[in-house]
Amino acid sequence: MSEHNPERPENDPKPNPHKKQGEKETTNCHVYIEPGAQIDFVKDLRNQYKTSQDQNTAHSEKILFWTKVSAWLLAIYIALTSGLVCLSYQSWKTTREFFQRDQRPYVFSNNVEPAQIVAPAGLATHIFYVNYGKTPAMHVRRAGDILHGDNALTQADEWFKKPARWAEGEGLLMQGDKPVTTIVPSSIPNGDQNAQYAVVMHIEYADIFGNPYWSDVCWWKALPNAAITRCLKHNEIH
Repeated sequence: MSEHNPERPENDPKPNPHKKQGEKETTNCHVYIEPGAQIDFVKDLRNQYKTSQDQNTAHSEKILFWTKVSAWLLAIYIALTSGLVCLSYQSWKTTREFFQRDQRPYVFSNNVEPAQIVAPAGLATHIFYVNYGKTPAMHVRRAGDILHGDNALTQADEWFKKPARWAEGEGLLMQGDKPVTTIVPSSIPNGDQNAQYAVVMHIEYADIFGNPYWSDVCWWKALPNAAITRCLKHNEIH
């Protein structure tokens, strides 16, 4: 019996063991970068990083600059606003003070009668005062005296320095009313009506808002037959 060897086609090459080994080695190969190319690559990375850092720095500096500008503008705005507020407050304060001065009561004496001997107290006189202002004088109270002798004016200086001894009660004095008459007795009994004397009075009052005011009044008679005139001092409205 003869062996049968099938014929291999002419176009079917025989397996090449060396070729398979070469293909296997190809799949396990590594990529190597030339030393020069590797240095250029690192330099490129370095330049990119430096450029990015420079851009970030420039951006941060811009933000810082505009932040400072905004802070200065805000400070200027606050200063201007504060100045306007101060000016408005001063204007309002001036307007209020002017209104109070214009509308406040002004109480002052406009006349006095010669002193007379009134038994048993001694000297006494009638003094007149009126409200020249535009609003009522509230809580009006007064204190007065007749000081006589050659040193009557010196006594008047001392009298206005002392605490007032108020007459009883408080009153309301309307603006434009007729003069109010009050009796001022002398604290010194048995005074001489022909001697030199001074009539002194201190008046305190308030406006409708409760702001306090006061007036000093001083009349002086130097000689028995002389007219009564105002003292050189102590005729004031505050």
